[in-house]
Amino acid sequence: MIRITCDTCGVVRKSGQRDWILGYDLGFDSRETITRSISFFDHWDDSRVLERGMIQFCSPKCQQAYIAANTLKRRAAGKSVSLRRRRSGAA
Repeated sequence: MIRITCDTCGVVRKSGQRDWILGYDLGFDSRETITRSISFFDHWDDSRVLERGMIQFCSPKCQQAYIAANTLKRRAAGKSVSLRRRRSGAA
């Protein structure tokens, strides 16, 4: 059994809760750059929960807290951060 928890507050997702927020937080390194991408799906998709870099949130408040905590240092350093919604293949 898979136990899904909010990446901000740690609350456990109950089966069938569709109002949770699902997204990716991926980092890519090369010899010259480090890139980080945070993006979100427009709806919950159970088939993607175990993919690399997945993040999940129980509420928009937790989502915003995660974004603030994980992008604040980049913004302070003068780097731009792109936050865009990603649409999944299933509609």
